[in-house]
Parts: sequence; C-alpha cells; structure tokens
Amino acid sequence: MVTKTAKSEIKQRIEDMFVAWSPGKGEFSTEHIADFYDHTERYFAFDTLMPTTSVMTGWQSFAHNWELALNGLNNFQCELTEIISLEVRGDVAWTGLRLAVSAVETASGKLLDTTQQVTLIWERQDGTWRIIHEHLSGPVRI
Repeated sequence: MVTKTAKSEIKQRIEDMFVAWSPGKGEFSTEHIADFYDHTERYFAFDTLMPTTSVMTGWQSFAHNWELALNGLNNFQCELTEIISLEVRGDVAWTGLRLAVSAVETASGKLLDTTQQVTLIWERQDGTWRIIHEHLSGPVRI
C-alpha cells in the first residue's frame, strides 16, 4: 500500500532539489544536488540539454558533464512548473515533471529559455529517496 508519507517525502525532495539546481547568479556545484542522486554506476541519465553527451552512466559522468555545461552559463534557473505524475511501489517511485529552464550563455550572451519534461525514477536508499534514472527532454509540446 502506498502511503501518503512516501508521496509527501518525494514531493518535498523534488521541491528541495530544484532549489539546489537553481543557483541563479551564484556558482553551480554538483555538491548542491549530490544528495538527491544515487552515486553508483547504476545511475544513468538521458539529457537533451547536455551539449557534451545525451547519455550518462554513473554519478561521476553525470556530475562531470553538468559541471562542464554549467560553467558556460550564467544565471541558471531550473524551476519546477508541474508534477504531472507521482507513483510509488514499495521502495521505488517514478515521477513525471515539467520544468522551466533559463540561463545566459557566457560566451555569446544568448538567452536559453526552454520548457523540459522530466521522468525521474527514485529508489529509497537507507530511508532517503534518491534518483536512479533521469530522462530530460524538450521542447515540450502539449
């Protein structure tokens, strides 16, 4: 049976995570988001925002590629606009989200302004919900 507590915990993790993902004018560091993710080679992500690669296996690859990508951006903001779905089965959960993403490219001054759709697969690890798979894509067409 799914408890309201599990769903509430995940909703709170999502809200907290996007605060950490949005340093604004501050410097981004994967240390800010590390607690939300599985740190093993089981973790994998598909991400069309990434300029280096869209497939990342393992936390180290994910963290490294995001550090590279965000070093070229200023005022990065990743705002949760909607939790479309949230399902829990035991120690595994999956969520469908919509995000508004904006930043300014450091070199060109060009504005990045997009909407992304995200699927996150969560696993409860030692009592804490952590992401084991992320799939981010866009633009969103509703």
